Amino acid sequence: MQKILKNIKNNKTTLIFGFLITLVALFISFEFYTSNTAQRSSSFWLNEVDRLHTKSIDTRMRLRGTKLPSTPLAIIGIDERALQAQGRFPWSRKKIATLVEELYKNGAHVVATDIMFTEKSNEELQKVISSIPVSNQGSDYARVIESFKNNQLRLADADSYFAKTIQKYQDRFVLSATYDHLDISYQPYQLLCYNYIYEQTPFYAAWENEGYDINTKILATYDYPEAFTELTESLETSLQENLESVRQKATQKFCEGKFSYKTQSANLSTTLSNEQCERKLSEKENEEKRRALALAERRYCSRWLVKGKDEFLDKLQSSWSEIREKEEIYTSLSFEDFLNGMHTRGGLTSAFFPADFWSMSIPLLDQATRYTGFLNAHPDTDGTIRKSPLVSKSGDQHLPSLAFRTAMVSMGATGARVDLNRSPNNESNLDVLHVDMLQGQEVLRRIPVDEQARIYINYAGPGYTFPHVSAKEFFETENPNLLVTYRAKDKESGEIKLIKDDVLNKKEFLKGKTVIIGGTAIGIYDLRVTPFDENFRGVETHINIIDNIMREDYLYQSKSEPLIMSLLILGLGFLMTLVLAFLGAIPAVLITIGLGIATWWVDSIFFFGTGVIVAIIFPIGTILFTYLGLTIYKYFTEEKNKKELKGTFGKYVSPAIVEEILADPANIELGGRKERVTVFFSDVRGFTTISETLDASDLSDLLNEYLTPMTDIIFENKGTLDKYIGDAIMAFFGAPITHPDHAKQACRAALQNIERLTSLRESLKARNLPDIDIGIGLNTGEVSVGNMGSNSVRNYTIMGDSVNLGARLEGITKQYGVRTIISEFTQAELDDTFFTREVDWVKVKGKNKPVRIFELVDYDNTSDDNKFLIDHFNKGFDLYHKQQWQRAIETFEGAMKFRADDSVCKLYLERCQNYLKNPPPADWDGVFTMTTK
Repeated sequence: MQKILKNIKNNKTTLIFGFLITLVALFISFEFYTSNTAQRSSSFWLNEVDRLHTKSIDTRMRLRGTKLPSTPLAIIGIDERALQAQGRFPWSRKKIATLVEELYKNGAHVVATDIMFTEKSNEELQKVISSIPVSNQGSDYARVIESFKNNQLRLADADSYFAKTIQKYQDRFVLSATYDHLDISYQPYQLLCYNYIYEQTPFYAAWENEGYDINTKILATYDYPEAFTELTESLETSLQENLESVRQKATQKFCEGKFSYKTQSANLSTTLSNEQCERKLSEKENEEKRRALALAERRYCSRWLVKGKDEFLDKLQSSWSEIREKEEIYTSLSFEDFLNGMHTRGGLTSAFFPADFWSMSIPLLDQATRYTGFLNAHPDTDGTIRKSPLVSKSGDQHLPSLAFRTAMVSMGATGARVDLNRSPNNESNLDVLHVDMLQGQEVLRRIPVDEQARIYINYAGPGYTFPHVSAKEFFETENPNLLVTYRAKDKESGEIKLIKDDVLNKKEFLKGKTVIIGGTAIGIYDLRVTPFDENFRGVETHINIIDNIMREDYLYQSKSEPLIMSLLILGLGFLMTLVLAFLGAIPAVLITIGLGIATWWVDSIFFFGTGVIVAIIFPIGTILFTYLGLTIYKYFTEEKNKKELKGTFGKYVSPAIVEEILADPANIELGGRKERVTVFFSDVRGFTTISETLDASDLSDLLNEYLTPMTDIIFENKGTLDKYIGDAIMAFFGAPITHPDHAKQACRAALQNIERLTSLRESLKARNLPDIDIGIGLNTGEVSVGNMGSNSVRNYTIMGDSVNLGARLEGITKQYGVRTIISEFTQAELDDTFFTREVDWVKVKGKNKPVRIFELVDYDNTSDDNKFLIDHFNKGFDLYHKQQWQRAIETFEGAMKFRADDSVCKLYLERCQNYLKNPPPADWDGVFTMTTK
C-alpha cells in the first residue's frame, strides 16, 4: 500500500493531466449527444466531431463487406446499351409505357420510377399537327386529312397512352416528385400563415389524392387556448388582404426585373406595367413569376405579426375592436394579449425537412396514379449520402419518399404514422421518434430514424449488389431471356464477385419482384457519393432503403448510448492514465493497441454487427488522445527532469549509472529518503607534509593524477562520488540506484584502489615525486540520502551516524597499520569471495557502543600466505579476548612467520606483553576506546 501511495505521489501531475484529458473527452461527448443536426452543422468543432463519427461508420461499413440481398428487388437501368438501342434520353412516354407494360406482363409485383415527368411531351408536335389546314370541307380529301390528323394526334399524345398504362396498374405503380427546400424559418404560430397559402397550391390537392395518408402522433401534450391554434374567419380575411398586397408589390418588382424566384432578376430589357408584363411573358417566364410571387408570400409569413417587420400590423391593430365583436374567442383579449399569446404558444414546430415548390408529374399522369414519393437526396456536408428522409412535410401534410412509398406498396401497407415528442434540446420543438408502417391498426414495420425522420442507409455493398437489368431487354419482347448483372458468392473461393450478363429467364427473374426504373448511364448524371463508391447510381440508394425496410436491417442509435458512453469514456480514460503513469513505454504501447483493437472488435460483433451505431470515435479517441497527450506531456516533463538529473548526478556517478537513472527516473528521488548504503572514505596519509614539498601547480597535478583513477574505479563499481575533501574521497554505494550488493561493490572498489595505488607509487617514484599511501574506511548502514543544502545551493549527499562511523574507520587505519578497515555491518554483507580478518572491538570517538572492525585483505583467490596469516591471527585474537596472554603471544608470533611486517600482529604482541605484566581490571571486555578521530 505504501508503495502504491508513493507511486501516486511521484506521478501526481501525470495523473491529473490524464484525468483532465478524460474530462475533456467526456465534455465533447456530452455536447455531441445533446445537440441536434442543425446545432452540429452550425458549430465548427461539433461538425468536425460529427464528420469523424460518420467517417468511422463508412469505414466500419466497408470493413463489414458486402451483404448479399435476400429481398425480391431489382433495378431496371436506362444504361448505355438501352440508349444505343432506343435513342437518347428522355424517351417518349409511350416508350416508357411499353417498358412498364412489359415489366408487369413478365411478373413484376411493383414498379417505381426514378424518373420525373414534369412537362407535357410532344406538345409542340401536337400544335404543328393541329395547325395543318383542311380545305374543301366535306370532301373525301378533307375527311382523309382529318382522319390523318386525328391519328397523328393520338400517336403524338404519348402522355395519355402512359396515363392509361399507369391507371391500369395504379395499385402497384409509384411515380416520383421532388421539392425545393427554402431557407425560411417560421415561428410556430406563423405556420398557420404558411399552411393557409400552401393549401391553395396545386401541390396540396395532388397529395390529397394519394392512396393513403401518413399521420402523426404527438406524444407530448400542448394545452393552448383555441384563440392561438387556428385561423379564425376574421384573421383569414386580414391575412388574405395582406397577401394580395404582397403579391401586387412582388409583381411590380418582378416586372421591373428586380425580383425572381431563382435568379433575383426577371431578365426583362424594359420596365413594364403589370398588365404589359402579363401579356409579354412567355409560359416559362410566367412560371417563374408564379414562383416569385409564392416566395414573396412565404417570406411574408415569416414576418407575420412581428412588430417592426409586419408592414400590415398597424392595420390589424386598428381593426381589432371590430374583430373582437365578430369573434367570440377574442372578446376578452386585447390586441397586445393576442400578440403575446401567439408569440409564446410555441411547441408546434417539428424537425421534418420542410418541402415546398413541388415538381410533380403532369396532372394527367398524377391523376392516373395512386402513389407518389419524393426523390430528394440530402447529402452530408462532405457530399456523401448516408441518411435519407423517409418523410418530409409541406404545411400539415406529411409526404413519403420514393423508397418508403415503394416499400409500403410492395408490403401491402395501408398507411403510416410518425411518432413525435418534445425535443430534449429545445422544448418548443418536436423530434421524430420513429416511423411506423401500418397494416390496418397493426404495426407492420417500426423504422428507427433520427429526429428529422431520416433513415441511416445500411448499404448492402458497392454498385451492382442488387440485380441490374438493362431496359433494352424489355423492348426485345420475343426473347424469353435477359442479361442480368449482380454480385454473388463464388462457390470455389467463397468470395463475393461481380457476375456480368448472366442469362436468366425473364419471367422467372421478374416474378414477384419490386423494381425501380432509373437512369444508370453515366451520361444521365444521376450519380451519388456513398461509403462504398464515389460514383454510386442514385437509383441504388432507393433500392438499398427498400431493402433495409423489408429485411428490417437497420442502422440506429441506442437511446442508452449517451449514458453508457459516458461511463466507458471515464473507465477507459482512467485506465489509460494509470497505465501511462505507472507502466513503461512498451507495455503502455501494447495496452493502448490492445484496447483499441478490443474496442473495435466489440463494436463490430456486438454493436455495428447488430445494427447499433455507436460513436466509436469517443472510446477510440479517449484511448488515442490520452496516450498521445500523456506521452507528449511525459516526454517534455521527463526531458526536463532528465536534464536536471543529468546535471545533478553527472558529476557524482559514472555515465552508465546516469543512463540507468535516466532510463527509469522513478527509481530515485531527489528529496531526502532513508536508504541502506555502504559509505566509502579514503584519505592520503601525510598529505600535509607532501604539500609542503611541492609548489601549488605540482601539487594540483599530483592530486589530479591520484584522484582520477581512484574516482574511475569507484564509478566502475557503481559508486557515487559525494565530494572531494582536499586529498580525501567521500563516496557511497547503493544510491541513487539501489543495488543489493552495494557492500561488495564498495569493498571491491577499495581493493582495486589499493591495487591501482601500487602502480601509481612506482610511477611517482620513477619521477622523484613524493610517495603516496592511503587509508580507506567502509561502513554499511542506514543514512539519509538526497539533495541537501540551502534553498540556493544543494548537493546530492548522505548524512547520518553510519556516515560518521565510516569516517572514523578511515581515520583509525593508520593506528592499526592497515590500508582498509570495514565495520562489522559491512562484513555481514560479504560472502566467502572476500578475505577479511577481525582486528578489534573499538569504541570510536563520539560513540559509546563498541563496533567490531575488520581488515579487508583480498578478494577472489588470495595467496596461501594471506590465508595462513588470517587463520593464525584469528586464533591469537580469540586467545587475546580470553586473556590467555602467553598463548596469544605465541600464536601472533607464529602468524608473523607468514608476514614479518604485519602491523596488526605487532600491535597485539605489544598489548599481550603489556597485559602479561599489567593485567587489565576484572571488568575488562576487550573493547578498545579511541580517543582521537
